[in-house]
Amino acid sequence: MKLKNLLTTVLALLIAACTSSQLVTDVPSPVPLLKNTVTEIAPHSTLTLISTKTPFPKIQPTNTIPIATLNVIATTDALRLKLISQFPDLDQYNTFCTSYCSGTGMSPNGEWIYFSNGSVMELFHADGRRVGKYSFYDLYGSGSEFHDGYLSPVLWSRDGRYLYLAISFGEGGPGPYFGYKASLARVNLENGTWKDTGISGVFSFSPTETHIIYSTNITEIRVRDLHTGEEVVYFAPTVYPYFGEFVWSPDHEKVIFVGVPENWDVIEGTFALFMFDIENHSMTIVYENALPFYYPLRWIDESQVLLKKDLGDEELILDLSITPPAVHP
Repeated sequence: MKLKNLLTTVLALLIAACTSSQLVTDVPSPVPLLKNTVTEIAPHSTLTLISTKTPFPKIQPTNTIPIATLNVIATTDALRLKLISQFPDLDQYNTFCTSYCSGTGMSPNGEWIYFSNGSVMELFHADGRRVGKYSFYDLYGSGSEFHDGYLSPVLWSRDGRYLYLAISFGEGGPGPYFGYKASLARVNLENGTWKDTGISGVFSFSPTETHIIYSTNITEIRVRDLHTGEEVVYFAPTVYPYFGEFVWSPDHEKVIFVGVPENWDVIEGTFALFMFDIENHSMTIVYENALPFYYPLRWIDESQVLLKKDLGDEELILDLSITPPAVHP
């Protein structure tokens, strides 16, 4: 009996303890969030990023060498190396130039190639046949007192028959302005022989290769028909003894060139722009003005010629559509 009463008492104590523990561990209900405190992201919104890096500079296009030009250079160099292996004596020109050097060049039709150190030129056919060797001293005359003479190709005839060479010394030649120290030789590409054309001074071939205009002596302009050999001589006013910068019209029937006085680079005076008409066999002054002179660069169209002012970069237009012709920017 006593044992039963004891177990009943213990059980009551355990139930009381459990009940008191549940009351102590009561957890408070969560506090609801206010709607206004919630950051809402609108649907379909995007995040904008602001870069702090320096943007890459825009890459400018670079000029490229035309494929046709690269092919010509490669072909010339390959042929040059082949001929040097075939003719070891040509290796002497390597002391003056290396790969892609200006001392080697080909004709426009690709049939001929030359080697040059300036004063000596050797000419070959593309098949390896040697055409000839030409020296300034042979063509100009070994008795010349000048020792810095040079040869330069001026024209490969389109019919493939001739190469015209300018034989020059000092600062002469057919270059800018008034080089009266050049003469013109013609090489026969078939047999390698050459002849003096009797032309010297400044000269220019027509684009059609039918005429050449040149000035050998002061105040004198000559026009030669290359087919017939006939030549016409014209005289300019003595105040303009020197000529240069021949520019042909689009129809190849007219030539504009500049005439200047003697000592044009040190005196005060005037210059003139001349025009020669091949069809009408006439030479006229189309414009005169005070020095420094304007020289022609090219015909823009039938009535406009682009000019450039000496001793500067200024370019102007010679307008031939009005009488008298005028020059304007």
